Amino acid sequence: MEIRSYIPFPHFSFTRHDTHKRPVVVAVARATFSIRNGEVLRPTQEQKPVAARDGYYGEAGASSLLRPSDLAISKPRSDVFINALAHAPDGKPAPMWLAEARVGMLSQALKVFGKRAWRFDTEKGWLITDPKPTVVVPLRYENAYGGSYEHGGETIAFPHNPLGSGYVVPEHLAQDRTYKAHQIEAPGFPVTEPGQVVMPAGFGPVYADWRIPRPDDSPYASYNAAHPNMVYPGHLQGNEEVVLQNLTPDGRLDFRLPSYRMLVLVRYSDGGLLPAEMKLDTLAIDVPAMEVYATWRVVIAENVSVRVLEFRMEMDEAKSA
Repeated sequence: MEIRSYIPFPHFSFTRHDTHKRPVVVAVARATFSIRNGEVLRPTQEQKPVAARDGYYGEAGASSLLRPSDLAISKPRSDVFINALAHAPDGKPAPMWLAEARVGMLSQALKVFGKRAWRFDTEKGWLITDPKPTVVVPLRYENAYGGSYEHGGETIAFPHNPLGSGYVVPEHLAQDRTYKAHQIEAPGFPVTEPGQVVMPAGFGPVYADWRIPRPDDSPYASYNAAHPNMVYPGHLQGNEEVVLQNLTPDGRLDFRLPSYRMLVLVRYSDGGLLPAEMKLDTLAIDVPAMEVYATWRVVIAENVSVRVLEFRMEMDEAKSA
């Protein structure tokens, strides 16, 4: 299969079988953009390649997932990932504040706390202490609700986030000890007692085996790696406004996605032609790097063998100006 590219971005193609075990070709394009506050994203001079493997903050399995690979077969909806630190408003130490993100029609918030702990009170039982004022909290699942610990020779792990903090089975608590509590939770879903089952909150991707309920049960939904609250209602179209609040020291960061139409022109061995439009199904925002990584994808049936794939694009100049 010959690959021809008429786009300025890295691309990749691979063969798989669909849910009916039929051969398909998956075409992927990935663009890297720089963020400038108040502007439309612009491609960076140096483009990062298609990600062939998952990326982590540290060791795989022992640290949060930073970005999954780009080798999914298909995604029924767009994933939105945000790597960021939560910054207290005006840079002043605060015990609690909201970190907020809006991407087009998707809007989510996280309640962020300073360090706190579970402590036993003889009158009220187990309580979480008042958070200590702080200025920065990393938005990683290590700081969200969950965790794992050793007890009686076995590992006790919160199945929905074994990397987190704050989860302890009540029967395992010692009243003369304190236990680290989580610093990130979803507004309206507080943890009020030890051992409570509450889904972890976050803006980043989650491990597939964390057993967090997905937003739909379509055949390829398992390839959506974003937190369920960060899976877009459909696919991103381009030109969406992005607004981030309290994810930078300055408080507000806003920009707009460019309006690109990405497609693959498929030339089959029998002479047939098929223009296949690619879907923008992954948007990864890296606030510390001030970069955005966008991935487009399309699945092409191979009932007749594919002879040539041509990567092409169109741009709405008016919207991307």
